[in-house]
Parts: sequence; structure tokens; C-alpha cells
Amino acid sequence: MTTGASSAARRSGDGGVPTIGVAIATRRASDDLLGAIESVAAQEGVPTPIETLVLSPREEHDGIRALLARLEPALASRLEVKLLDAGAPGLSRARNAAARESKCDAIAYVDDDAVASPAWLRSLVAVFRDEPQAALVGGPIRLLWGSSSPPAWWEDGLDEAFNALDFGPLRRRLHYPQILYGTNMAFRRRALVDAGLFREDLGRAPGSGTLRAGEEAEMQLRLERLGHSVVFEPKAVVRHRVATERLRPTYIRSRAFHHGRSHSILERDLSAERRGALRRAVRASGLLLALPFSPRRHLVLEKALFFEVGYLFERARHALHWGGGGRA
Repeated sequence: MTTGASSAARRSGDGGVPTIGVAIATRRASDDLLGAIESVAAQEGVPTPIETLVLSPREEHDGIRALLARLEPALASRLEVKLLDAGAPGLSRARNAAARESKCDAIAYVDDDAVASPAWLRSLVAVFRDEPQAALVGGPIRLLWGSSSPPAWWEDGLDEAFNALDFGPLRRRLHYPQILYGTNMAFRRRALVDAGLFREDLGRAPGSGTLRAGEEAEMQLRLERLGHSVVFEPKAVVRHRVATERLRPTYIRSRAFHHGRSHSILERDLSAERRGALRRAVRASGLLLALPFSPRRHLVLEKALFFEVGYLFERARHALHWGGGGRA
């Protein structure tokens, strides 16, 4: 494991192949974080050492250094790790700091509780190499249960609540509202910076008490409008650990509600695809009426209902603020 200045050979690329670094935002040193870093070190088919930016509160740096010391020497030698102070809480702020700090052509983001497949970076780089218009690339996200297993109340269709994602077996371009998730996404760094980076008023922030999102979809839509393409690459697989403490119906409902609010904000601010408040109210009513007659998909329907309710709540909140002369 090396630190300090990046390798000049890695920065320059090889025959036009873009260089790529990795950013991992975290709030604490943990075995899950170590697993994520180990999966980066185990990447195949990319130059080493791999620029690996770990963003955390400054008070966690000593603990993360101790974690890094547990890496096997063969893996540690394949990484160039730099610890960065994440500053104020907020995932978008951490991602933006990484984009500014990176010296590579592209930057790949992966969660601190995820495990990248060995072909992950190689597959992302291949898209950037093959498709000059591609500014954002991502791949499948599959759930990693570990020692836990789906609870008795689990239903088909709940995977998305834990960031599962798949657009099929073929490489394809995506268009909003088809979106990639931050658990597995990579940007052409110059395009990300030139677009203005992530909005820091969107996305989760520790201590906020909400599960707001939308910063990834907002950035994707912005890039599309600037003429860039967004690509799904099925070979770039990441597995996302299912946190036992989140395996609760209340978490799924709350996440859906706040994602509905975020979607409403996104549509309002960027004039994105709208279904209209009336159509969403009708859909919410239909879901509510269907609940008693769908015992096997009860929670899936509840998730969809809470999304629509969150959307309508945010629309109403905004209308009341502006109607009363206040600010949203």
C-alpha cells in the first residue's frame, strides 16, 4: 500500500485507456469497510497501484489506518490509499471532495458495505474506452446476505429497497427515469466536475433523521441534458450487504416515503418527467384499495404507496410554502 503522490504511469493512461480511481465514503472503521477495500485491491486487469480515496470524519482516521494494517501485504501493495476528511456530514459532499482530489480520468464510487467483483473496474474502463460520449457508467447491484437471510415477511420485489439493480444481460444506454445507484457508479471525472458536481442539498446526511435521496438521479439527468450518455454495463457487478438493522418493514416504508419526496423535488427543480399530482393521487388510492386483497405482496404495495404519499406530501409542502409567501 502506497501513499502520497500518484503514479505518473497510472495517471497518463496506456494507449488511450482511461485511468480510474475508487472513492469510498464511510462514517466509521468497520469490517465491512475492510471488505470493500479488499475487493478493490483484488481487481483484475487494471494498472496498480489503484488510487483509493477513503473519506471519513477526521476522528475515524486512526481507526481506518489500523484497519488498513490488517490487509494482506499482497493486497496492500496493489493500492494507493489516501484518507480524506469528509468534512461536514453528507454523502454528496464526500463524493464531491473525492472528485476534486482524484488524479485519474474516471472515478468509481462504491459503498463501504459493498463488495466489488474482480472484473468491476476493468468493465467500467472498457465502457469509457469504447464510448467517448459516456460520462456515467454503472452495473448490476446484487444483494449480499452474509450471515443473515431474508426474513419470513420478505416478498419478491423488495430488493430495490436495499439498492438492488439490474437492467439485463446486455450493455445498454439508459435514459431518465432509468437511473443508476451510487453503490455502483463511475464518472468520467472531467464531465462530473464540469457539470457542477453533486448537489449537496440532496442525498443522505448522518443525523438528518431522513432517508432523502435524489442526488444521483439529478446528476444523471443533468449529464444527459448536457449531451453525455449514461451506460449500464452488466459485467461491472457489485454486491451490497444487507444490514440486519435495516431488515424492518418500517425502514422500507420510510425509505420509500423519502424517496418519493426526493423524486418530487427533482421533478420540480429540473422539470423532469412528471406524472402529475392527480395521476399520483389516483395511483395512491388504487394501491390503498388493493392492499387488503394482496396478502402475498402486501409490503411491496405498501412500499409503492409510501413512495406516492411522499411525492404528494412534498408537492403539497412546496405549494403551501409558496402559497403563503414562504420558501420551500
